[in-house]
Amino acid sequence: MDSSNRNMKSNSFKHLSYKERWTIELRRKNEVSVINLARELHRSRTTIYTEIKRGTTQQIIQGKCTDVYLADLGQQVYEEHRSYSKKSFKFL
Repeated sequence: MDSSNRNMKSNSFKHLSYKERWTIELRRKNEVSVINLARELHRSRTTIYTEIKRGTTQQIIQGKCTDVYLADLGQQVYEEHRSYSKKSFKFL
């Protein structure tokens, strides 16, 4: 496959923003497919699947347990994981 055939522009490995997470939440409620969502955000399908897995929680709606994606939860988990990736300061 030639690089000129790519239909996505590169985001050079940048993290998802809260606005993009909010877009994912709204589109998931409207039952937009992950492929179309990835094209809209110019992201990889794998990135979208990973984000959906990160921010999905179970809620009871009308007596049934359903999996729901929440942008707030995805952002919270992202920030928690991000805090572990930084070096800790060592006192002398």
